[in-house]
Amino acid sequence: MTHPTCCYYKETVLRRIVVNDFLTLQNGVEMNCVPGVNVIIGENGTGKSTLMKLIYAVRTSFDTEVYGMEHGQMSLFVPFRDKNYDGVEHLPIRQYFDADDESTNDVWLMGGELAKGSRYDYCREAHIDDDKAVLYFDVLGSDNDDAHGAVFIPEKDILSHSKGLLALNTKRSIPFDKTYIDLLSSAELGRIREIPTYMIDLMKKLAQVAGGEVVYQNDQFYMKKANGQLIPFSYEASGLKRFGLLWQLIQNGQIQSGNVLFWDEPDNSLNPMLMSKLAEILMELSRHQIQIFIATHNETLARCMALHCKDGDSLMFHAMYRDGQQKIRVCSAPSFEQLDPNSLTGARVKLYDAEMAKAFGHV
Repeated sequence: MTHPTCCYYKETVLRRIVVNDFLTLQNGVEMNCVPGVNVIIGENGTGKSTLMKLIYAVRTSFDTEVYGMEHGQMSLFVPFRDKNYDGVEHLPIRQYFDADDESTNDVWLMGGELAKGSRYDYCREAHIDDDKAVLYFDVLGSDNDDAHGAVFIPEKDILSHSKGLLALNTKRSIPFDKTYIDLLSSAELGRIREIPTYMIDLMKKLAQVAGGEVVYQNDQFYMKKANGQLIPFSYEASGLKRFGLLWQLIQNGQIQSGNVLFWDEPDNSLNPMLMSKLAEILMELSRHQIQIFIATHNETLARCMALHCKDGDSLMFHAMYRDGQQKIRVCSAPSFEQLDPNSLTGARVKLYDAEMAKAFGHV
């Protein structure tokens, strides 16, 4: 299989990531991904957000338009600022192709040495100082030339603070995680001319749950209710804003076939009654060539993802944990029940044991 020499590198799927001493991910972390939905769980401090930000930073580098690319080495620089690494303004991304054999594409740089036998189309190596991660991607064919690349939805709401923030960011160095600035930039874009047919029903579901549609005017976001009332985003219910944000990113083309969606704790501020609806919508998005990564602490959401998984869907659960030597590891399984260890079910068992001990007067 020959590597494409003229490509946007936007229609790609992450299949595998190998991290060696990268920020909080030390001593080697490996994870195999699926092209559908990847659900990441783990205790606080196990690197869930760090891992997703790393993948997002590399994935957004695909937005660089490359014409007439020849086999060899290319360097890209992706704007990336981490609140734990003051002064780090860029994450260098280096991409390596097979320079010798156009028929196999099987020579990649790993840990400073050439490794043969990769089944992936190409890989990228990311560095901050001496820290390193290698990501392996498959290139997928797609007729969609408008794919934006990737969207990262952070844990906290940023649309409520939209007024003047982007203008300030262009003139001053402000202490915002770059994922918030990226999301605000994506959300402020206008409606695309033609919304894909496969997204129309999804938008109706989102509007129904959110109780209205998103409106952007006068540099601010509002929820427009069915009766026409405009509610400023800062006054809307936090859980409903989650669905409104998805609606906005679909209607302006930031979430569509060929894109990747990263969502850090989508369950934050979400009533358990809405978990099933969110899981249903995420699984539906994945059926349209949208690779999804979510990090969650909520067992209900994780189980709802499995509940709405149909034949032919692609769903994988990943548990990040510390082993006996306090090294971060990843356990992956297609079923939530197969994860071992599983911090979510473990917490439920401990709570049950504590309740039984209290009930029988053992506390």
